[in-house]
Amino acid sequence: MTLEGLRDRFPERRLIALFEPRTLTAGRSFLHDGYLRALSRADRVLLAPISHHLRLPDSERLDLERLTAELTAAGTPTTIGDSVDSLLAMALDEARSGDVFITMSSGSFEGLPYR
Repeated sequence: MTLEGLRDRFPERRLIALFEPRTLTAGRSFLHDGYLRALSRADRVLLAPISHHLRLPDSERLDLERLTAELTAAGTPTTIGDSVDSLLAMALDEARSGDVFITMSSGSFEGLPYR
């Protein structure tokens, strides 16, 4: 709903979503389809690594590569960063006048929204 609201508010502007699956719940595979639907509202998606990936069994861990491939194939170019710093660098490198950026995390996102 957040990205849908931003899309409604800024219909003519490019929407860039930076998402950090920070919690154990956010990094679980059962959320894949929901993420696919929600993130497809953006024009560009930058994904942070799953924060607690080592604490999740492979069978339960969100497959970021698959999510990235499916979003990109559906028309939303998506990239996984190796760190929050790399996401910031990508976002700044791609920024154009008029872009709307949204950062989504259940934590501080290493201060990304303020940087």
